[in-house]
Amino acid sequence: MGEVRIIGGSHKRRVIQVSEVEGVRPSPNRVRETLFNWLGQDLTDWAVLDLFSGSGALGFEAASRGAGKVVMIEQHPQVLNQLEKNRSNLKLSQVQIIKANAREWPKTARERFDLILADPPFSDPGVEALLRAVSTCIKASGMVYLETPLAVTEMLGWNVFRAAKAGQVYYQLLQPHPEKL
Repeated sequence: MGEVRIIGGSHKRRVIQVSEVEGVRPSPNRVRETLFNWLGQDLTDWAVLDLFSGSGALGFEAASRGAGKVVMIEQHPQVLNQLEKNRSNLKLSQVQIIKANAREWPKTARERFDLILADPPFSDPGVEALLRAVSTCIKASGMVYLETPLAVTEMLGWNVFRAAKAGQVYYQLLQPHPEKL
C-alpha cells in the first residue's frame, strides 16, 4: 500500500492510502501544486468531476480546497474500496464515489461541472474522444485538467490555457471555446 499527502486546504498534510494496482499512479506533489496554483487555491462551492480517480489525490485535494461537490468516477473494485476508506477517514461528505466507466459516465451526466479532472491510463490514446464526452457536462466557464504521456495541442473546440511537463507527465488545463458549447 502506497500513500500520498494532501498538499493544501483544510486537510493539508493528511495522508491518503493508495492501492497498489497496475495503472494507478498518483499525480506527483509538484504537479498537483502547480495545478492548484493555476486554479487559485480556493475552490469554494465548485462542482468537480474526477474521472479515472485512481488514488483520488486530485479529487480529495479539490475537496480539501473547498469544492462543494466532488464526483469521483472509478471502476476497479479494489481502488473503489480504498477511495471509500479514504473519504471516510477524511470525513469528506461532499465527495461522491461512483463505480462507472470514466469515458461513458460524462455522456449521461445531468449536471455541469466547473472543473473536470482527467488522468486516464497512459495506455489510453483517446484524448479527443474523452474531450468530446466531457464537453456535455462542463460549464461554459469550466476547465478540464488532463494528464497524458504526450502534450495536447490545440484541438477543435478547446484552448490550452496552461501546460507543463514533469518527468514523463504532460499536464494541461483546457478551456472550451465558448461558441462550441
